Amino acid sequence: MVDHETIFEADIAISNGVIETISISPMAKVGDRVINAGGKLVIPGVIDPHSHLGQNFGIESEVRTETRSAVTGGVTTFMTLLREYLIGGPYLENYKRVESAVETNAVCDMAFHIGIQESRHLSEMPTYLSNFGITSFKFRMVWLGDQRKKSGPNPVDDGRILEGMKLVQRFGDPAIAMVHCENPDIIAIAQESVEQQGRKELAAYTDSRPEIAEFNAMAQMINLAKYVGSNLYIPHVTIGKGVELIRESMKEGVMVTGETCPHYLTHTKDCSKGSLATVDPPLREKQDIARLWDGIKEGVIKCIGTDHAPHLKKFKRDVFGDTRGFPGTGTLLPVLLSEGFHKSRISLNEVVSVSSRNAAKVFGMYPKKGCIRVGSDADLTIVDLEKEVEVNPDLLNSASDFTLFDGWKLKGWPVMTIVRGEVVMEDGQVVAKPGVGKVVKRTLSNPRDLLGAA
Repeated sequence: MVDHETIFEADIAISNGVIETISISPMAKVGDRVINAGGKLVIPGVIDPHSHLGQNFGIESEVRTETRSAVTGGVTTFMTLLREYLIGGPYLENYKRVESAVETNAVCDMAFHIGIQESRHLSEMPTYLSNFGITSFKFRMVWLGDQRKKSGPNPVDDGRILEGMKLVQRFGDPAIAMVHCENPDIIAIAQESVEQQGRKELAAYTDSRPEIAEFNAMAQMINLAKYVGSNLYIPHVTIGKGVELIRESMKEGVMVTGETCPHYLTHTKDCSKGSLATVDPPLREKQDIARLWDGIKEGVIKCIGTDHAPHLKKFKRDVFGDTRGFPGTGTLLPVLLSEGFHKSRISLNEVVSVSSRNAAKVFGMYPKKGCIRVGSDADLTIVDLEKEVEVNPDLLNSASDFTLFDGWKLKGWPVMTIVRGEVVMEDGQVVAKPGVGKVVKRTLSNPRDLLGAA
C-alpha cells in the first residue's frame, strides 16, 4: 500500500463503501469477495480535477463514456467544469439535470467546478455553494476579437474576477477561485503576427500564444489573490517560469495552488501530432517539461489534471480551428508512473500526492477522498508497476477517436479500479453498470450564513 509518505503491506477491509479496517497482520476472510493484490501496489483512487464534458455529444452521453475512460485509467473521482450553455440554461434551473446525468450514467464519482461568466453568476455564488455543494469557481480571462468568439460565451473581465475572489475569501476554506491565465492583449498581437507570416504548423499555434501571455496573466491573478486574501488555483501551468512564480508567491504567503497536465510533461510544440495537439495554453519547449517535473518533485506543482475533452479528429484539422483540447484522463496515471516514477523523476509517494491527496485537500474532499484511512471512501486503484502497454484510442474507452499517446509504450498500469468498495474496472475492462457513480458535494470548513457573505 502506498500513501503520500510511506509504502507498507496491509490488509484492507471494506464495509458499506468505506474502509472499515487496515491491518498489518493478515485478516481472516470476511465478506463476499477477497481481492489478492499480492505483487501489486494499492494507492488511493486517482482524482482527475480538470475536465470538460458536454461540448460534443451532450452532458449525459459524455458522463457515460468519459467516466468509463476515467476508471480505465484508475480514476475514481472525476471533476468537470459546468457552463450554462453546456447544461441547457441557467444553473439554478438546470443543475438537477447534471446530477441526474451522473446518477444515471457515471461509473465513478464526480464533482463539479462552476463557470462564472457574468455578473448574475457572482450574485448566485453563495447559492451554488449551499444548494449544489460546489466550492470551486472557474473564471476565464477575457479574450479579444476572434479569440473572444472561440472562448465560449461570456468570458469574464478582471473586475468580475476580483469580485469573485472577494466572495471566495469571505466563504473561507475550501472555497477557491480557479483562473485560466492567458493575457488576451498579448495573444491578439502575437496571433496577428503569426497569421501574417502564413504559418500553419503546430509551433505556430504556440508562438501565437507566447509564454509571456501566460506568465503575465499568472502574475496578475496572483497579485489579485494576494490583495484579497483568496485561495487561487491556476490550472494547466505550462511554463517553467510559472513554477518559479508560484514558488515565490507561496513563500510570500499567497494561497496559490499550481496544476499542470500530463501533455505538458511529455509533449512539445514540435511534436508530430500537428493540429490534434492544439490546446490552451499550448504545448511549450523541452526545458519547460523538465522544470514542470522538478516543480512536482519540489511540491510547487501540487496537482495533475488532464483538461480532458473528448473531441473527434475530424474537428481538429486546422491548428487555428475552433476545436482545441483532447482526451487524457485514461492515461493520467500511466504517464505519471511511466514518465515520472520509472524515469526517476518523482517517487511513488509523490505520484500519490499529485494524483490524489492534494486535489482532495484543495477541493474539500479530504479525507473522504484522497487517502487510504479508516472511515474514508473505499476508493482504491490497484497498479501493476511492471505492466507495459502500447497505447491506442480503443484501449481508453473514450468517445474520442484519438490520443496524443497513440503508439507510446507506457509502463505501469492500473489493473483494478474500486469506487466506494465496488470493482468498476478489472484488467482493462469496465465491469460496472452505468449509475454507480455519485455526486461528491463539498461544504465549508466553518459553515455560516452564505447569503450574508455576499
